[in-house]
Amino acid sequence: MKESFSADLKTVIAHSRELAILWKHGYIHFDHLFVAMLKRQCIASEYLSAFDCNIWEEKIKIAHPGDSDEKGSLPLTIKAERVLKHTYVIAKANNETTVNTVHLLLAILSFDNEISDAFSIAGVAFEDITVDYFKKEIKRFRPILKPIRDKAYTKMEIFFSAIGSTKKKLDQLYNNAVDLYYYRQFTDSVKTCEIALALSPGAAKFSAWLAYNKMQLKENDAAIYLLKELLKEKPGQKNYSLNLSHLLDVEGNYDEAAGLLDALLKEEPNNDLFLNNRGFNLLRQRKYAEAVPFFERAMTANPKAPYPQNNL
Repeated sequence: MKESFSADLKTVIAHSRELAILWKHGYIHFDHLFVAMLKRQCIASEYLSAFDCNIWEEKIKIAHPGDSDEKGSLPLTIKAERVLKHTYVIAKANNETTVNTVHLLLAILSFDNEISDAFSIAGVAFEDITVDYFKKEIKRFRPILKPIRDKAYTKMEIFFSAIGSTKKKLDQLYNNAVDLYYYRQFTDSVKTCEIALALSPGAAKFSAWLAYNKMQLKENDAAIYLLKELLKEKPGQKNYSLNLSHLLDVEGNYDEAAGLLDALLKEEPNNDLFLNNRGFNLLRQRKYAEAVPFFERAMTANPKAPYPQNNL
């Protein structure tokens, strides 16, 4: 893949690693790549003038814990991998073989995230950039991704699979399930997770993605069941608790949701996301006076977080 990267993209990726090491993050997320584009002159710079580098530096420091001393090769997060992989889709849509920072910026804007939200607020549309740079509109995504398989592995296939072969299949299925999720093909992603769970019953990472897909499909009962089962196995997984509390709130199980959020806040009393969600839990119940202090504490913890301000 790296052979297809332009010089300016290689420079941005290298600088994103330097930033992640400087801030002790231990990994590279796509927002590290975005801040690196803001800090370094690159092909995409002309589309970034509306964004203050200092503000985004603070955002990234707040969003990621700085407790790693790793100074070697840093891993990409799953979302960063998806974004870099998607740069090739953007480039291919315009018949380009070399990927540069404009393709990277468009890949980031292809997905729902804080950066794409900020561009929308600034009035800079994905389509505006493509028309200016490519002289034509291109689509965010290719038409459709195909699941690796349409049906579960048979008992015979599983029986004759070597351990290495099974691991390879599971790795392929996992990458496919995550790709399908980020391309918003939730039903296909569900199918892939179910095939993987038939091959490796109880695999937590597939159960988790199955739950996230069910959430997107508004199949809340199924998602709640899956998340509760996952928490029985790994009670310390905060992401499971946070997603479960949201679903319970949606379903009107306010006390159970509050219990999960209170447990999270006991561990991280100044987490602005946990504080905001606990306030919103009370807001849903029309307990406005009780909700206000949670939103105020969230704003103190993170003055730039938009949701507590809106909710307050």
